[in-house]
Amino acid sequence: MANYKQQKNNQEPKEIRIFLNNAFFLLAHHDRIMRDSRMFLASVPVENGPISFGKLCLGVYIEWWLSYDTVRRVSEDGRLSLVFRLAGSPCSGRNSCNEVYEDGSHKVVHLSNFMNAVGRLKRISEHYSKYNNNEKYSLEEVVEILKKEDNENKSHLQFRIK
Repeated sequence: MANYKQQKNNQEPKEIRIFLNNAFFLLAHHDRIMRDSRMFLASVPVENGPISFGKLCLGVYIEWWLSYDTVRRVSEDGRLSLVFRLAGSPCSGRNSCNEVYEDGSHKVVHLSNFMNAVGRLKRISEHYSKYNNNEKYSLEEVVEILKKEDNENKSHLQFRIK
């Protein structure tokens, strides 16, 4: 179903599964993540193509999702979704992107504002590139820390698209 790199047995790599299954959870915890550079610098192993943004980190996705309405969507069937992968031609604007739903499932979508989404993601990713060599958690560690903190605080955050 996905157009991004999968392992030979057609299974999504563990880090991608963690990202997709927790995208809305991570977004709901955006304040906490953005206060800890080890969290916001966690690598997200999604390959955007053929446009190259380099390795993107969690902070890039969170900032992109929060600052650009086009990538926070309500699908045709009324489900909330977040665009997590851009792929297409900068020349023609033709694209085949991916969005993830709250349950971790995902599908291919076509963005009418593809070039704007690309430009915004590129500008945000350039800002974070200077921190590439800093200490960072894995996505799995970020999710574990946040879930532990939620359990300790008895908090259950949700992110809603307005």
